[in-house]
Amino acid sequence: MKKNYNKRAFIKKMLIISAVALFQSACCSRKNSPNKDEKPVPSLSNSLWLPNWRMQKSLQSALNAIKYGHVETVSPFWYELDNNGDLVEKPGSEGLTIPDEATTTLLQKSGARVLPTITTTLMPDNFIELYSDLTRQQKLARVIRETVLANGYDGIDLDLENIALTTDIFVAQTVRNVFTSLCRIVSSELAEADKLLSITVMPRWSDRYEIWRNKLIPAVYDYNALSRTASVLRIMAYDQHAPNTPPGPIAGFEWVKSICYWTRHNVFSTAQVEIGIPLYGRHWGAGKVVSVLYDDMTELRKRFPLNKVIYSTNEREETLSWVDAAGAPHTVWYSSDRSVEDRVALIKSYGFRGGAFWAASYESPSLWKAPALTFRAV
Repeated sequence: MKKNYNKRAFIKKMLIISAVALFQSACCSRKNSPNKDEKPVPSLSNSLWLPNWRMQKSLQSALNAIKYGHVETVSPFWYELDNNGDLVEKPGSEGLTIPDEATTTLLQKSGARVLPTITTTLMPDNFIELYSDLTRQQKLARVIRETVLANGYDGIDLDLENIALTTDIFVAQTVRNVFTSLCRIVSSELAEADKLLSITVMPRWSDRYEIWRNKLIPAVYDYNALSRTASVLRIMAYDQHAPNTPPGPIAGFEWVKSICYWTRHNVFSTAQVEIGIPLYGRHWGAGKVVSVLYDDMTELRKRFPLNKVIYSTNEREETLSWVDAAGAPHTVWYSSDRSVEDRVALIKSYGFRGGAFWAASYESPSLWKAPALTFRAV
């Protein structure tokens, strides 16, 4: 039978418990304020996510990126927390099961660290109910550690995006405290085994609990606290415009700048931060929105004159617009090789560790051959 309790009273209680736990943990922090004066780094250490639904294509992409020296860490989408809060394996694809020992070994022998990604289907209320309990947090942390050790991984990437899907500020504050506490406990478990923790978060550009895209609150992620806890903090600086928004850039340049600026002033160290870079685009038209990958963009270029595809000097992305035979308007925004290089240069100028590319196999064949991905200066 479902528990009968007052939701807000329960959340308030958990908020107090979590805040106490966070205060105790904060007493052990290495530094009292973020470093705002870090200088541009001479080269970057980038990471790359591998979608589990394109494993063979993603693996080949990752091997090319590693070969050309542009990626040092890879994160295959191999695990998730299900609705019961249990760590489970995602389905494989293209003939590869998950977890795949041969893939892990191949990537590591090629010179990359392997930190598989954990996602979740848990929504904020469920997450709070399950993980406000410190014993439950500790249990999950042990399971993660055992999984990492059993499979020979270099660490884990915690990417819990659904927990931000609330428009209730009180719920968001509670999620923030519970998630920060959970990350500290997972980090401690992994550190004892000399393993790494990457934490992936939504983009932020403000201290406020703002509702973004009418459905989520990025402030559930406490950048300062999480950057003290994580080996790497990955910020998904993309999806500025998405299926539930009007057409627009995937990651407009000024928007990304605002994220970089705010992040620089709100993290423990910029040297631990990776800024997400999209390798895809979107097509708005005829009442639907679909993703655009390199092959899709190649076909669009064949359909339209070269001068129809414009590189926006303001947004630093390619864009294309037309009206179909039925009179329906279409707009495409796409993150090209040039877009990626411009964002890499920006990331480097802020002194961040590097970029986090979403996702392997989405890119053009020429991207990983570009030296600018690690050494170009602004």
